[in-house]
Amino acid sequence: MFLTTALAGLIPLKLIRLLNRNSEESRRASWIMTLLSCFGGGVFIGTCFLDIFPHVQENFEKFKRVSGYQISFPVPEFMDMKILMSLTDFLEIFLNHIY
Repeated sequence: MFLTTALAGLIPLKLIRLLNRNSEESRRASWIMTLLSCFGGGVFIGTCFLDIFPHVQENFEKFKRVSGYQISFPVPEFMDMKILMSLTDFLEIFLNHIY
């Protein structure tokens, strides 16, 4: 998984060198870099979620067993989504403030 994430994150660096040889294509290169950065970020987040979710759920089930805590609400999933939404809100506020 790390190799896939690393390759997806490094592809834009290789392509920027190829695309920035001509200054006329710099706008196109910027657009392609934006798309590739979004793709690399998506691969990173997807890898994190696919790897982290099972561990969090397993540990929460262990916690419920050991502590005797009974709840039917999906606490680990809720917290993960809350963190993701908080990050999204922070980025929106930050980017709107700068631009």
